[in-house]
Amino acid sequence: MQAAAGPPASSLTLAASEQRVIPNLVQYLREQGVPGVGTGTFAGALFASVDSGDLSGLFVGARTSSPGGGGRYGLFYAGVPHGRAASRSAWVFGLQQTAESRSNLALVNTGETDGSTDVFRIDIYDGATGALVRTLDGEAVGPRRFKQLNTLLRTFAPGTASGYVKVTKTGRRQPLHRLRRGQRRRRARPANGRRRLRGHVLRGRVGGADPVHRGSPDARWRLPPG
Repeated sequence: MQAAAGPPASSLTLAASEQRVIPNLVQYLREQGVPGVGTGTFAGALFASVDSGDLSGLFVGARTSSPGGGGRYGLFYAGVPHGRAASRSAWVFGLQQTAESRSNLALVNTGETDGSTDVFRIDIYDGATGALVRTLDGEAVGPRRFKQLNTLLRTFAPGTASGYVKVTKTGRRQPLHRLRRGQRRRRARPANGRRRLRGHVLRGRVGGADPVHRGSPDARWRLPPG
């Protein structure tokens, strides 16, 4: 999500030991009157910070889901703390392309180092044979941006039902966060003391955060479609 004046921003105040569940984050931002969140469907990365101190003792997670088969299919994931994203390469396993399921691959340039664009190489391997079946070069992602490659195996490795990928940074030095698929809903559980979270919603598909480590001023997690 990207507004003309910059990424939409919002704040949230949590009391000690309070847990807040926001069932539909995009709609919540609309109801709060956050500029840049109008009508339509959105997806992107969400970055969180606090007014003072760090995010130790705080947890941020999300669940993204999609309707299908008379119900919903979804995935819960935790956010990646500041400084914990991959610095050069990362492996993503468990990709599938079948009649029942598919896997998308998303890349997030965290922008932790500077405002440069990163360039990636993606090596796709067949899960049954271990053979390298396709290499994608020159996948560029701007700072604090998100890029998703939909139905990765069907689009770039037809005939491959299961597989895994190695994502390697070939240009610039921003940390990389890689995601395997989308899903919905975010929950946050603060620790002692009242904390105020600030989120910056960015363009692209969804992106995730671990329990946040001590001394970390920021965390980032994925924003579901809405």
